[in-house]
Amino acid sequence: MLGQIANYCPIISRNTIIKNSTSINSIWQSIRLHYGFQSTGGHFLDFNSIFLEPDERPEDLFQRLASFIEDNMLRAGGNIHHHGEVPEADEELSPSLENLIVLTWLRLINRDLPNLVKQRYGTELRSKTLASLKPEISQALDSLLDEIHSATDAKVLRASIKDKHFDRSAKKTGSIRTGRQIKCCILCKQAGRPSQHFLSTCKYLPDEDKQYMSRVRQSYCTEVGDSESEDNVDNEQVSFLNDNVGPSKLRVVSALRRVSTKQSPYFKAFYKHFPLELTLDTGAEVSMIKASSADYIGVTIKKSNHSALQADGVTPLNIVGECHFTLSRDGIELQLEALVVNDLDVDILAGIPFMSSNDIAIFPSKHKIVIRDKVTVMYGSPNEELNSSNTRVRRTQAFLIRAPSASSVVWPGCYGEYDIPSEIESDCILAVEPHTDASRTKDWPSPQIAQSVAGKIRIVNNTSVPQFIQRNEHFCRVRLTTTIDNAPEAPDNIRDIKNNKLHRLHTYFPIFQTSLCRPR
Repeated sequence: MLGQIANYCPIISRNTIIKNSTSINSIWQSIRLHYGFQSTGGHFLDFNSIFLEPDERPEDLFQRLASFIEDNMLRAGGNIHHHGEVPEADEELSPSLENLIVLTWLRLINRDLPNLVKQRYGTELRSKTLASLKPEISQALDSLLDEIHSATDAKVLRASIKDKHFDRSAKKTGSIRTGRQIKCCILCKQAGRPSQHFLSTCKYLPDEDKQYMSRVRQSYCTEVGDSESEDNVDNEQVSFLNDNVGPSKLRVVSALRRVSTKQSPYFKAFYKHFPLELTLDTGAEVSMIKASSADYIGVTIKKSNHSALQADGVTPLNIVGECHFTLSRDGIELQLEALVVNDLDVDILAGIPFMSSNDIAIFPSKHKIVIRDKVTVMYGSPNEELNSSNTRVRRTQAFLIRAPSASSVVWPGCYGEYDIPSEIESDCILAVEPHTDASRTKDWPSPQIAQSVAGKIRIVNNTSVPQFIQRNEHFCRVRLTTTIDNAPEAPDNIRDIKNNKLHRLHTYFPIFQTSLCRPR
């Protein structure tokens, strides 16, 4: 018999089984010792390492839990002591231990599942154990999880400043819109005299009031100048405040405007050939994408039972569905799971789940984003100052784009990825046109506006024939769409870029399923 066991276990020495073994138990211990799952008191602690795997069925998880517990039960004559004694009989699976296995199983599937089971099966649990209801719970598991997901509200802690004295650009630069106000003196207007002047300049105003207004105006301008914002306040703006706001309220306005605003961290990434801007929000419990942007890039939108609330915890967001897709930047793939919403002021709002799964760290004081400790992206004013100081590119200056060192073919509907010159900012909007000379007469790529991401640009073959790119061929020219010294505000999202003639590509040329061009 021992020889037959040794034949079925050739990995163990035959002498260990035939000559050195004293019992079947010792043979099992030798096999366990070889494979690293011997019965010890410390092996039971590995129970804490059991989790639901991504593609694992809940029933498989339960079988793993039950098998682990049964394998670690005490055996008579074993080498594990309990309170200084060796059990005289094999340990049996008690009802309480079965209940504990089922409870652990429910908790590993979803932490809210035990409470829902207690509520749903409260009547049956009065006279039955939890383990005896396990078959019924297994059959209703999908509906229980759907109920949990529909009841869980993800909060988006994103707030934007909306004030009649601020416009959209004020959120980014901190500047006040200083439009000219209508001059009107309240005292002269009530008295029927000409009132086309400010109250602070009225000759009928007592000297004491003029002095008081002068002190308030000086204090207000000093406070605004000392703040971190770059507010530009002229005398007409302050006079308007003096004339239309009382002295006590004026102090409140001045104090409120000392609250600084900073732009949210953001960076750009590619989805196929579409450049997308991701706004990072550490207060969002879920990631979201604007419905119009999701339709434009062609991602698959699935139905979703999730719901999301604004930061006030009351106002719901209009959820269209959910989508799952992969972005890329600097050769790093970024997995995004996002809810599709109708009302969103950015293309993609990347919340904590996105930053956690892709290992993204934010350093607001340095205006820096670090992706997986490999890629550093600068955003905001420091990056803009750096680019404006180190890069001076004329609007009429054009740069040639050279093909990679290997020849390649870009098939219709596919795209090629190419490096832009180092003199150009890594993330910028470029005008692309074909390069023609005596040796090249092709009209591809067609004139278009494109967004570069991390120093790379992706150009789609929107023709009906394959485009052959020779080795190191200069096949197109790019130039900045605006000058750096007098550049207007960049488009807020890809819909604005689309309206800036990118939509002509999508309208006039059918875009098929895209993929990177392959070397010939």
